Amino acid sequence: MGLPPSACICMRHFHSWLTVVAVTGVAPAPEGVDVSVTGEPDPADLDVVRAEVVTFNASLVAADKARPLAVFARRGGVLVGGMTGFTLWEWLFIHYLWVSDELRGAGLGGHLLGRAEATARERGCGAVWLDTFSFQAPGFYTKLGYQQFGQLNEFPPGHARHFLWKPLK
Repeated sequence: MGLPPSACICMRHFHSWLTVVAVTGVAPAPEGVDVSVTGEPDPADLDVVRAEVVTFNASLVAADKARPLAVFARRGGVLVGGMTGFTLWEWLFIHYLWVSDELRGAGLGGHLLGRAEATARERGCGAVWLDTFSFQAPGFYTKLGYQQFGQLNEFPPGHARHFLWKPLK
């Protein structure tokens, strides 16, 4: 007893799909969809992708706009340290923290973080998160109460990326 004709068509289609996956490691695109890969994306395409993700997210969670937060330290009018980030959904994200070489180890980094955390609390945030590299300062953050929740090894090669968070009580 042979397979019904519809099963034969499905098996042929499945075999073609398996062949594409085996050769490229990627499932084929849906029929009629052209896929391109570029290292120089069109800004309009980037805007569409971002807008669609934001729209999707807003359909599931409270719409909220990220509020920038920056703390700067100057000596004689010259920038000697700074922290940039944003607050969103009751969290502070620290994007960059920098202290000039001559002031590293003098407590300025901790002061900048403390000021950012205090502002985040005023904005209703209950926690803060950030990421740093093994060649930067993961120990600095753990001394200030940050806890690691993830690590990406060999990024960049020979190093690790650490993801940390801290409750803001």
